[in-house]
Amino acid sequence: MDIVLRVWEGFEELLVGLFEAVEKGQSFTEIELFVREKLNLIGAICLTWVVEKQDKHLREDVKARPDWVVVRKGDTKKVLTTFGEVEYKRTYYRNKKTGEYAHLADDAVRLAAHQRVSVGLKAVLVEQAAEVSYRKSGEWAGRGAKGGVLSASTVMSSEDAEELWLSVRDYIDERYDTSCLKRVFICGDGAAWVKKGLEVIPKSVFVLDLFHLDRYIVSAFGRDLRSQLWELLHNGSINDVQAWFKGIDVRWMSESQKQLVEACWRYISQNWYGITAYRLYPEARLGVSAEAHVSHVLSARLSSRPMAWSKKGADQMARLRAMQANGESLRQAYIEKFGARVRRVTASIPKLNEEREQLKRVVGEVFDNLPALRGSVTQLTRTLKAISRSVFEQL
Repeated sequence: MDIVLRVWEGFEELLVGLFEAVEKGQSFTEIELFVREKLNLIGAICLTWVVEKQDKHLREDVKARPDWVVVRKGDTKKVLTTFGEVEYKRTYYRNKKTGEYAHLADDAVRLAAHQRVSVGLKAVLVEQAAEVSYRKSGEWAGRGAKGGVLSASTVMSSEDAEELWLSVRDYIDERYDTSCLKRVFICGDGAAWVKKGLEVIPKSVFVLDLFHLDRYIVSAFGRDLRSQLWELLHNGSINDVQAWFKGIDVRWMSESQKQLVEACWRYISQNWYGITAYRLYPEARLGVSAEAHVSHVLSARLSSRPMAWSKKGADQMARLRAMQANGESLRQAYIEKFGARVRRVTASIPKLNEEREQLKRVVGEVFDNLPALRGSVTQLTRTLKAISRSVFEQL
């Protein structure tokens, strides 16, 4: 029952240090960091015990490892977890039939031979990386934990337009009865990748995002001619709009201003069907919140400050940010994605029950021999005795 002694020693050290910190008048922040460090140590001890317990079960129960024979014991492995670095020992085996070698305890808990970071920690890093840089995410993982700081490249390693729209189509098929759909509005700024959706999504209609159109108009004409042009866009034909542009006196405009006017006409002519869609389908006038979503969901992490992204990295981060904005747990999603790689820890139930009985006896002995419980009566000794009685009663 070494686990009881080791955990209790860590817990006792935590409590003693906590009382001393309060007596010394340390700040709340200092106490907070101290408590986290000690709890991480206790957590690491528990995880070490879990894997070594699995290793002991496999080593003692030959039926649990058919055809595998022991080669050596006590091989050490280190892995980073949410509690920091965990170090444990396990047994090395050889398969009599295949000649394969393996640490079966690693396989049992799905830790690859050279795996340095646990799936649980990777899930936390993914969640953090959606908010802060890869470097800061790696630093966060190691805060208050032994050996827990990870490099930016480690965190990071944890887009085609047609593929994107195919995934959108799959989403629609899964969530809706497509036989009842009359049309699907694709609203955007008119970029080619946006219009690509018309080729993939059945019954789709392109609708130009009027926010972008207004930006072109204001850049070209300011506020003076804005209302005239909008009136034509609402009620006129493309020929009426073209005639209006030709009637503009550009002789007194600068070259840069002329270019803005030309760009405005080009944008309108290239997206005319997206503009007239508002006349044909009044329900499309509900508008979209695309710009707000881009600003708060994507730009806040991808482009609000100067930074470089690979195509793959930007795509992955955009998906993470969208999932998070939809209220999904990135940590849980990551764990579920790799769920097939995770195995349940197994052990002999009768032996576990035997150890529970041993635990009761050992706990009693531990509490009776704790140095902190002997000597003069203090607030600390009273607290520890109360905890000891509570723990023993729950066993």
